[in-house]
Amino acid sequence: MIESPLVAIGLPITCFFLMIGIGLTLTPQEFAHEIKHPKAILVASVAQLLLMPALSFVIAWTLSLPPLLAIGLVTIAACPGAATAPVMTYLARANVHLSIVLTVINSMLIIVSLPILVNLAINSQPVSVDEAIVVPVPHTMALLFGVVLVPVILGMVIRARVPNTAARMEKAVSIFGAVELVALIVAIMISLGSKVFEYLAQAGVAVALLNLGGIAIGISVLTLARLPVASRIAGGMELGIKNGALGMVIAIAVVGSEEVAVPFVAYGIVMYFSASMIVLYARHRARSSVHVVDGVTV
Repeated sequence: MIESPLVAIGLPITCFFLMIGIGLTLTPQEFAHEIKHPKAILVASVAQLLLMPALSFVIAWTLSLPPLLAIGLVTIAACPGAATAPVMTYLARANVHLSIVLTVINSMLIIVSLPILVNLAINSQPVSVDEAIVVPVPHTMALLFGVVLVPVILGMVIRARVPNTAARMEKAVSIFGAVELVALIVAIMISLGSKVFEYLAQAGVAVALLNLGGIAIGISVLTLARLPVASRIAGGMELGIKNGALGMVIAIAVVGSEEVAVPFVAYGIVMYFSASMIVLYARHRARSSVHVVDGVTV
């Protein structure tokens, strides 16, 4: 297990600040608007809680992933969207309000669902790991409460009371979180040494399938629910772009294994590539749908 203070202390702090950043993006008006039309939230949240973990189990079993990497893959699937999911949704000219609300709601739901799913992944492994791994549900829920729910609510309160300050804080918090997360990933890779490339190669196909599958699920379920294209894209982004910092908190601070965190490194590369492709497609589609009739753009 990694003993570096950068990881042991820095990882929960990074997650805390990133979750504040999510809270800073949400206004009560946006939240109320989406709650009044809950179909998209309900459909996307069910997909996140049930379909994404199910997909990760299928992928891990089909590819015969090593136990620790399989646990990491399930942990990715159980994680909510990252703070950058609304940003990518905005770039795609999709439903940003829905994306923000989904990220916040799913971040709260995982306080209960994530430790249960990780334990299920551990118990389902056909091959035992070197030492027994147990994720204590009450302890994990308390940890997630502290690094997820508290900072999100704090960010929302700051946004509601001092919106101008919140706007400035959001940029600073995002930059700090991104820099710290990169540093943590480097520390994990250094700790694993030469094994890191072997693990990344083993996890690469799995995380690509999970990412593309998540995007497909998000878009498909909202399409079946007959929701607008803008909401479908937001759902795809939410299920495709995952909160890597939160997942690594579970991998390092709770499971106690840097190998479990490896899939997050690979996933971080894949998810932004696929999200960028969605942005390009959505913007091209938006331009193609604009027509000029008698000199007027419609």
